[in-house]
Amino acid sequence: MGTSLVFASGKGGVGKTQTVINLGTALAQHGHNVTIVEGNLVTPNLAIYFGIPLHAKTLNDIVRGDASIDEATYVHEETGLRLIPASIQLHAHGDITSRALRGTIRDIKKHTDTVIVDCVSSLGDEVSEIIKSADKAVIVTNPELPAMADAYKTIRLTRHLGTQVAGVVVTRTGRFRGELSDDEINTLLEGTQVIGKIPEDNRVPMASSRSEPVVLAYPHSRSARAYKRLAAAMLGKEYSEFGFAEDFLNTLQS
Repeated sequence: MGTSLVFASGKGGVGKTQTVINLGTALAQHGHNVTIVEGNLVTPNLAIYFGIPLHAKTLNDIVRGDASIDEATYVHEETGLRLIPASIQLHAHGDITSRALRGTIRDIKKHTDTVIVDCVSSLGDEVSEIIKSADKAVIVTNPELPAMADAYKTIRLTRHLGTQVAGVVVTRTGRFRGELSDDEINTLLEGTQVIGKIPEDNRVPMASSRSEPVVLAYPHSRSARAYKRLAAAMLGKEYSEFGFAEDFLNTLQS
């Protein structure tokens, strides 16, 4: 059976879904067997990010027993990344219980090395059930006080539910003067380890407009390199950068 990681945040707009799709893609590029599951049944968008047909089978169909895990799994040809989107149909999640969703995620673990679950940005019952189903949780936040307050609450909830906090990913760094320092973040999160920092990068939305992760659309961009560095660290591998050469290629792609 594989390992499940839930990516959570109490606040929307912090870059959680971008972190999921880019980290998952980077892990797959290393040959790791990864399945991304869209645990956000309220406002799903994984299908849009990867250009998956909107009429395709989804996680909702698996939970209801209308599709097998294989039937609702889509394989990214270039990387081998496996994806299970949620339905974008209005009210498609109304009859799905949190307990049933939790059981389905556990079943998916039997089919892959690592399950990465992108859950909705909230601290409600649905999120609690997904967190309880996971082996570990990664908290995604921004280097600003309101986002850190929500991250702190998410960490406390995760530990209360008995799930290990694997660490924190801080995204959109370097966006403005006066953002929280590393020491301030460490204090606010009571020493919870920051496992990755992703810089602000306009190539992230540019990649999304192409229905591609930034690690594929702009592999030499600052954000792509940060995601690849984090993926390598999670696998216990070294990540080599080309330094000036990559920066030069980066300017050519802009």
